[in-house]
Amino acid sequence: MSIAKDFGERIKTMRLSRGMTQQQLADAIEQSRTSVGMYEIGEREPDFETLEALADVFNVPMVAFFGNDRITPEDFDILETLHQNPKLNMLFDHSRKLKDSDIEFMLQYATNILKEREKH
Repeated sequence: MSIAKDFGERIKTMRLSRGMTQQQLADAIEQSRTSVGMYEIGEREPDFETLEALADVFNVPMVAFFGNDRITPEDFDILETLHQNPKLNMLFDHSRKLKDSDIEFMLQYATNILKEREKH
């Protein structure tokens, strides 16, 4: 799949995961419905300002539109959560640099916190 088509699929997946029509997305980013359709099929690529508008509408970082792997609607929910919560985003970013044993320790610690919270 070409980069433009992959990019278009990501826009379409995000749009559909939020229950938006092409027209609603077009209105939100101040573009025509035809432009949105062309982005989705990979016939046109948005300029930087439109890309920023798309990221704002979907509340995800712009990097969410790029990459080689398919991103699911659940992945977009995770990206949106990380984008909305800078401290959680920082925690995630730091966790990517940890050893497996450190991650296991952090998971156990988080599990213990949640268990304590459930008791109260």
